[in-house]
Amino acid sequence: MPQPFELTVPAATLFRPLASDVAARYAELAGGSAADGSALATAVAAAVETVTADAPADAGLALSFRPQPEGIEIDLRCGTRQTTVRRALVTQS
Repeated sequence: MPQPFELTVPAATLFRPLASDVAARYAELAGGSAADGSALATAVAAAVETVTADAPADAGLALSFRPQPEGIEIDLRCGTRQTTVRRALVTQS
């Protein structure tokens, strides 16, 4: 199981895909399948668009990744907007 960690990236459109890329890899490191990684990346991409809506150009997007017994939890925050993405994982043997 990977360690929890935090990551902050610029909220500018150019950098937003980094959040979903890291989420996909984190799911695989946690023992999930490529499909789990892809599903988590899709959910995170949607959440990123929600929390960064109307964000100023110099805003930061903060992500907090935490493994859970049943999967992964990721908190996303940009300014006053925040949300949490949870994904259950089917671990690979």
